[in-house]
Amino acid sequence: MSTLKGGDMIIGFACYDASAKGFFGPIGVLPETRKKNVGTALLLHTFEAMRAFGYGYAIIGWVSDAEQFYRKTVGAEYIKGGEPENSIYSNLVFMK
Repeated sequence: MSTLKGGDMIIGFACYDASAKGFFGPIGVLPETRKKNVGTALLLHTFEAMRAFGYGYAIIGWVSDAEQFYRKTVGAEYIKGGEPENSIYSNLVFMK
């Protein structure tokens, strides 16, 4: 897990292997720190940690409204058929 602090407060975090081996996420950033590259720093730092541990790639799970952030930041691409109901998340969360 990676964290960023602003003063005495954690302003963001990012993890990998939390939902499945090789999966990036979750990631969270305080709303008031968005658009200040906090998420970008956390994403890149976490990907570097994954590389250091031998991962050749990462799967970014269910992204909902953050898709463009991942595309712009690391060139992520959508995996056809990767909707949440067809993924590892179907067994982890209630799907409507």
